[in-house]
Amino acid sequence: MGTRKQEGDSLRTIYDVSVSRRVCFSKNSDGTFCFLEWKFSAEDDSWLPTRVGIGSRLSALEDAVREAMGRVDWLKAVCERMIYQLGWTALPGLRGIGCSGFRATPTTAPDNEHGVAIAFVSDSERDEFLRQAEEHFATRRFSNSADAFDTVKAYALEHAAKR
Repeated sequence: MGTRKQEGDSLRTIYDVSVSRRVCFSKNSDGTFCFLEWKFSAEDDSWLPTRVGIGSRLSALEDAVREAMGRVDWLKAVCERMIYQLGWTALPGLRGIGCSGFRATPTTAPDNEHGVAIAFVSDSERDEFLRQAEEHFATRRFSNSADAFDTVKAYALEHAAKR
């Protein structure tokens, strides 16, 4: 009996800009490569397969990515954008924890479970977002690190959803 593939088994995972869909690329036991699109269900609080890509068997990972771009309608647009992992400095002060020093590092493996990843179409869009984040959080203070993280993450995802 075969084992069920999980995201941790994937060689590469690409998320859409709203982080509500993803495509996972994996290697099959016969050495071929496959992909599968997933959709996040808020109702079930889990990822559900859309069936796009089931049974794919391609000779190389690059072939699987090309095939997926032809079959998953949002994927090509996302791949044309650069994805950045966001970072910032959270420092304690007399009035609480402040967030500053926002930065965006290019990544091919976004981590939205332990961090915040967002796509930008240009360097100027990225720079403008970082400037706005600095300005928005300049006077905000938080009582704990988790609240600071969740607020910054919500801010970034809201920005991504508006585009």
